[in-house]
Amino acid sequence: LSFSITSTACPAGQFLAEYFNNITLSGSPVFTACQSAINNNWGSGGPGNGVNNDNFSVRWSAVRSFNAALYSFTATADDGIRVWLDGSMIIDGWKDQAPTTYQATRTLSAGDHLVKVEYYEKGYGAVAQFSWQETTNPVPALSALSPSYAAPGGNGFTLTVTGSGFIAGSEVRWNGSARPTTFVDSTQITAAIAAADIAAAGTAQVTVYNAAPGGGSSNALSFIIGSPPTSCSTGQFFAEYFNNITLGGTPVFTACQASINFNWGAGGPGNGVGNDNFSVRWSGTHSFTAGSYTFSATADDGIRVWLDGSLIIDQWKDQAPTTYQATRTLSAGDHLVKVEYYERGYGAVAQVSW
Repeated sequence: LSFSITSTACPAGQFLAEYFNNITLSGSPVFTACQSAINNNWGSGGPGNGVNNDNFSVRWSAVRSFNAALYSFTATADDGIRVWLDGSMIIDGWKDQAPTTYQATRTLSAGDHLVKVEYYEKGYGAVAQFSWQETTNPVPALSALSPSYAAPGGNGFTLTVTGSGFIAGSEVRWNGSARPTTFVDSTQITAAIAAADIAAAGTAQVTVYNAAPGGGSSNALSFIIGSPPTSCSTGQFFAEYFNNITLGGTPVFTACQASINFNWGAGGPGNGVGNDNFSVRWSGTHSFTAGSYTFSATADDGIRVWLDGSLIIDQWKDQAPTTYQATRTLSAGDHLVKVEYYERGYGAVAQVSW
């Protein structure tokens, strides 16, 4: 529900909406209103009240009451949208676009918080929707460490942890003790590992912890303080990384990895491997029950997959992220899976599952 106003304040629980006949939120608003929600799909039309169907913008602002909890904020827009919470921008999708949804998660103290949303419509369809809900932190899950080993007595280094369920407050733990952690995104975080942590040969257990509400500790992955692995246990891949796209010569580094699920973006695997012009070979023995399996591989750039020595996916070429599938019927027991991948330039994606 909305009603036109001439003041600059609205009742508690409502947004002050200011509508402009330009896409820059400039000048005097064409009209203002108090609105209880931001949930607009105008299609090819517009807000009315003297506002254009295209080339308009809106600013909504309100002081809203929240519980002490974790909140997920969701914004969907066609075209641009951006959201501030207590003066800090938490969503920035300020661009021409088809309807696109953005999310941000923040932990709030109990009480009032200032929420501001800005939106513009350039042309064609017009959508502006914004909401939030109280939520809980996920339990993180780990799939790979990079590197997964280091020589005893070496220097400190940055450990990259890949998995899922990471949040801004995630904490990498080394044998149960927290290490300085940097959040990259929900699938990757890094931690500073000191030289003292690898002073003596052995094995360290790496976990990730998310605090309450919800949250908890992840599964553990082993970090080897010793010689690099030359083979891995059943259920893991032996990964060999090369600083060329031909898998030629001696690997720059090797690791045991539980899965192949990497989206490096414009970056790369680290550990001395370049961001572009590198390649990887993963090989491992995995246990299967008898049945039909669909193998999926997504890559940017080239990828090929073997099952028990037979090539089942062959897409060894430069390409944007593309998914390929192959279906095979397997007998119960162990089967050898091998994956080869190369990255030429720009984005880097390598993901295989079944």
